[in-house]
This record gives sequence, structure tokens and C-alpha cells, in this order.
Amino acid sequence: MDDKINILMVDDHPGKLVSYEAILEELGENLIKAHSASEALQHLLKTEIAVVLMDVNMPELDGFELGKMIHAHPRFQNTAIIFISGVRLTDLDRLKGIRGMWERLRRLNGTLEIGSNGRGTRVTATIPLQGTTSPMRQGFA
Repeated sequence: MDDKINILMVDDHPGKLVSYEAILEELGENLIKAHSASEALQHLLKTEIAVVLMDVNMPELDGFELGKMIHAHPRFQNTAIIFISGVRLTDLDRLKGIRGMWERLRRLNGTLEIGSNGRGTRVTATIPLQGTTSPMRQGFA
């Protein structure tokens, strides 16, 4: 039985997907690439995805909107989403991300810590995961 989880990486820049893959491959999990929001949705519909790692700034549909669409579907309400941005986010972008994260954490009885280290805002979220067997999943429990 394959114990690996599926991690979906979504970015419209192929070079960034290669970078994410190089960083994450040592986890030993299944890494799936999507070059657009629509491609990501196709993967989600046909594959069980545990974590979505996605760019905030995509031309077709931004990451925040895609994240809302994903979590609106009952099948994906427990799917973890990690937003990535290579550009400086506006305060409105930060609030969108934090609001979505807070709503999700509240449903899952998680905790949210927001702080600053002098160089920017740091957000730490703790989400209880159930039924975990993978070492990666245990590390996040």
C-alpha cells in the first residue's frame, strides 16, 4: 500500500514549479504540477490531494479565489492550502489570506498566531490532522 500523500503545486511560471519540486522532493511524497488554476481544478477532481501549494498571483484566477473555490467544495474542506507570493502583497491581499485561514482554522479547532519580526508579517497556523500515518503528516500534527 502506498502511504504517500499527494501535494499539488500550482504556479503559472514553470521555473518556479521546478524550484518547488527540488525543495519538496526530499519529503518523498507524490508531487503533482499544475500550470494554471483550471489545471489545478482538473487534478483535484481526479486525484486525492492532501496539500495544495499555490502562487497567489496567477493570470486566470488568483490563488485566494482558487483557494475559496477549493474549500467551498465538501470533498476538499480538509485540504491544506499554502499560498506563495514572490511579490510584495498589499494589506488587502494579506487580509484576504488571513481571513480565509482564520475561517478554516475555526472550523478545524486550530490556532492562528500573527506576529512581526521587523522584516514583515509572520503567520503561523496549527491545524489538527486526523488519521495520519505519513511521517510528513505526523510532523504537522
